[in-house]
Amino acid sequence: MTQPIRFLLRRLSLAALAALAVLLLPAVPASAQTAPLDLQSFYRLDLRALAMGNAFTPIARGENALLYNPAGLVQYRLDVKIEASAVVEGEAGPFLRDTYNVFTGSPSNQEVQDYLTKYDGTPTKYYRAQTFVNGVANLAAFNIGLGAGLLDQKRYGLTFIDNAPAGFDAGDRLKLTEQDLNMKLAAFGLQIFEGQLLMGVAFKNFTFEDKAFVDTFGNIIASGNVKLATVGPKYTASAYDVGFIWRLGVAQALRAQVGVVANNVGGISLQQSGFPTREVPASYDFGIAINPKLIGPIHLLASAEYEDLSGTIKVQDAGGTDHSRSTAQRLHLGAELGFWETSTGNNVLNLRLGSNRGLATYGMELNLWSVFRLVYTRYKDDFGYDAVKDVHEFQAIQLTLGIGF
Repeated sequence: MTQPIRFLLRRLSLAALAALAVLLLPAVPASAQTAPLDLQSFYRLDLRALAMGNAFTPIARGENALLYNPAGLVQYRLDVKIEASAVVEGEAGPFLRDTYNVFTGSPSNQEVQDYLTKYDGTPTKYYRAQTFVNGVANLAAFNIGLGAGLLDQKRYGLTFIDNAPAGFDAGDRLKLTEQDLNMKLAAFGLQIFEGQLLMGVAFKNFTFEDKAFVDTFGNIIASGNVKLATVGPKYTASAYDVGFIWRLGVAQALRAQVGVVANNVGGISLQQSGFPTREVPASYDFGIAINPKLIGPIHLLASAEYEDLSGTIKVQDAGGTDHSRSTAQRLHLGAELGFWETSTGNNVLNLRLGSNRGLATYGMELNLWSVFRLVYTRYKDDFGYDAVKDVHEFQAIQLTLGIGF
């Protein structure tokens, strides 16, 4: 590489790092008069990442870089890859099966009574269905990576409302909520200094909508009809994320690297006349990872991440008061043990475990030729805040089909 080109790249990298320093200035927290929206908790739900405690900022690559860190686009080894994935997820335990049997069959009064006695008064149960179509390319000759994706996610919540606390009956109500997120993503990554510094930016345009349905058990069972109605506007907005990955020169045997991401730079205010403003604050994540070389076909990857460095993402209680997450709720740890690495940098068989907000996660993946992936993950998440925890345990499965060349 000629001296003028080296000089230009160095100037560009210094300018980029200066811009990052400005981005990392503390942001103004969302007002308690608005409803906060933790956008990352919606779309950052890749099952590989979740099994590793969602500690993914320093190790994102390929299609995951679109969601976690655009700088990771240039870590992918395949020239071009196009794939489509589907994820289904639900609370662990028999609740979904029992609910389906009650509302689709012809239950007796006693069966309804038993069902309500078992579940009435329990916390909201959550379920998710998601599709993600994407394409990524690593143009190694130019040290750049490109990516684009379409994500469609529906998150459901089932809540019991007991009208008569003294007893359970068919007059008790069931509230079904649906939150829809549709997102278009485009990202660009670049590596300089002989691949030591990776930089990237991801642009996203999204719509977000709330729907709800409330009726008594008796009416639902009698009619067999559940029809969701929109309870708010369809918010539409655009934002961008800026990410960096620095491959450390020290302790080369560990192959250590750090990652930094500025999410929703500048923050987003979702506004529609006559409806509450939804605030999506800017936030900043930092992580470090190691990928030491082991003997034989075994590969180890370990990472740690601290999300929302400035503490701008708030959790709102039922009374509309904003609360901060604790340090433990913003810490993520993960490890992956892979067997038989492929030419694209994936592994045929992967075993994973982690800690997500201080809660255990684990999973496994079968990856054949990097175009067929079957992933299972079981994890816990805490939707609460520092003083009040709201822990849920989920099981999820993902099927991905793709083509690479």
